Amino acid sequence: SPFTEKLQARNIHNSMDMCEALLQETGVAILPGAAFNRPANEFTARLATVNFDGAKALAKCETIPLDTPLPDSFTKTYCKETLDACKRIVKWLHD
Repeated sequence: SPFTEKLQARNIHNSMDMCEALLQETGVAILPGAAFNRPANEFTARLATVNFDGAKALAKCETIPLDTPLPDSFTKTYCKETLDACKRIVKWLHD
């Protein structure tokens, strides 16, 4: 991982450490790769992007023709919390 040295300097040595630190420092919960049979010392994780109202998002999608790309504003409007969590992860990795 390009973040290995940076994470180890923060006393983070595996996916469990990484997920715990991320939760404590940002409030974002992700699952450690070790829970999915990845090597314990590998910095991997699984994200579940479920923090949005799927019914509202689907209802809005149904008003947009299938051959029309969703506008950028769609994610910001219907998946704001998920998008914000991803931004917090990126910021945390770069801090």
